[in-house]
This record gives sequence, C-alpha cells and structure tokens, in this order.
Amino acid sequence: AEKYSVTQRTEEVPPQGADLMPRPAVCIEIVDERGAEWRVKTPRPNDNSYFAVKDSKKLRGKNFDGYVAPDFIHQMIQSLNLLPFTLDGNFAHVAIPARRTKEGGFEVMDASKIRTEGFLETARRFQRIDREMAGEKVAKPLHEKIDERHKLTQQVFPSDGYLVVNGAGGGIACSAFLDLSTLDSIVVDQTLYWAIVPTVEEAWYRTGIMNTDSLSEATREFNPEGELGPRHLHTLPNRIIPPFDAKDFDHCQIADLALELAQLARPMILADPKICNSIRSIASRRKRLRTMLKKLPPYDTLEDVSAAVLRK
Repeated sequence: AEKYSVTQRTEEVPPQGADLMPRPAVCIEIVDERGAEWRVKTPRPNDNSYFAVKDSKKLRGKNFDGYVAPDFIHQMIQSLNLLPFTLDGNFAHVAIPARRTKEGGFEVMDASKIRTEGFLETARRFQRIDREMAGEKVAKPLHEKIDERHKLTQQVFPSDGYLVVNGAGGGIACSAFLDLSTLDSIVVDQTLYWAIVPTVEEAWYRTGIMNTDSLSEATREFNPEGELGPRHLHTLPNRIIPPFDAKDFDHCQIADLALELAQLARPMILADPKICNSIRSIASRRKRLRTMLKKLPPYDTLEDVSAAVLRK
C-alpha cells in the first residue's frame, strides 16, 4: 500500500489506525528477550502498560502469557499517549500476527504460516487467542481483525520523514508527531489518524495549528452535534488546515511556536503526576496540560497567527 502523505493528498482525510483489539489479545509486557521467541505476558495492574488494557471489554481479565518471536512485537501509538504538542512516550508493546517488511509495510500472517516459519510457540499463542476470541463471539480471527479495511497494511512507513497523528474523537483537536528515523517498528492504533510529512517544519506547523482553539472554532460550524456534544471532529481538521508553505512567514511562525510550546510542555508533564500518570483519564490529562500552556505568551501568539492563517 502507498504511504499516506498530506503533502501529496491535501484534499483527503488521513487514514485511521489499525483495529488492535481486543487489547488483552495484543498488548504485552516483555519478560525475557533471550532466544528466538521471547517470553511475554499480558499486562497486570502493576505493569507500566496496564493502562492499555484496563478498560477492555472483550477478553477482560484473560491472560495470554507465552512466547512470541520479536518480528511480531511492535510499539503501539494510541490516543492514550497523545497530549497537546507531544506524546508521552509510554507506548505499549503489542504482539500481533504481522511483521514489518523491508519496504516498510506489514505482512499479515495466520498461525499456520507462522508455524511454517519455525515459530511454534508464537503460532500456538495466536491460536489460543483466536479460540478465546471466538468464544466471546469476536467475528474474525486476530490476523483478519487487525487488518480490517487494510488499516494495518496501509501503514507503510519510510525510514525517514515525520508521522503526524491526531485524535479520532472528542470535541477538541489534539495533535503531535514522531520522527520516523528515531523509531523501531511502530503501529498506529484506530484511536488516531495519521499522516506522513517530509520535513520537521511541516510537522510542527500541522501540530501547532491543530492544537489551537482557533481550529476547533473553525471546525465547529461543520461539526454535527450529537446527544454527547460535537462528533467526528477527527475528519475535519485535515480538510481545513491550509497546505504548508515554507515561504509563508505565518506558517513558519506557527511551526516555531509549536516547537517552543512542546519544549515547555515536556518538563511540565514530567513534574505533574496528574499528567504523566498513564492510568489517569486522557481527557483530564490533556485538559490540565492545555490549561497550563494557555497561560504562556507563546500560546497566545500561536492562537493569533493560526486564526489569521485559517481566515486566509
């Protein structure tokens, strides 16, 4: 699948991440990295990645301790990691029946194919997960579910460039990005929308403007209201944000301000247990950080410049 680039496809809505569900079936803690197949366990309440499974509905309380070959282990980026201007970095590991190809995409494999590759314990673990999923009336086995509508195999990431993500729900936009050259194998979860941009300036520009009230106001008139408030905000920002122009002074200023705010945000996050604790509600964590950032002069300037750009 072709990688999604907002530079090339500014009129399209970025794709949604993959259906990495049920969480207890995919999320793991790595216990031992020795051997061809690593020992893993399902996260428990005292583990760093327990936040990723604590609200699970399907397979809740089920444990899939066993062995997985490292080719099938990746880091998951999800909405629970996303804060204004930055990601908290506490990415849960997932073990899924798919491995990265040399071209940067995913090869999805069923248990029988994994077995023929010689990873017997890995295949056995995924078969056990499939049986438990069938018992809870999950319609598809894991290797089919994770690539629903090709949302996994279209995640073709180059070795460089920048992965910009924004939340797939809620009434206030939130965005951050990652430098692909600094990462091992990652996979984006369905709670995020993602796009690849070629330069760090464009990544900061998109991150900056998407974290403003100006953007939320600009999308409000297009946003349908439901009983629980604004819906489908995630499909709108990428349509409204003007394509990045490196020659536009306002665009470059937005990028500079976003970088400055991200640098100010990181020590705030580390110093505040109510923000850095991944177990806490992500909505409250974002609100607390956003409130703190709004008291800073660079945020006021970012709002003013973003409003001007959105009016053009």
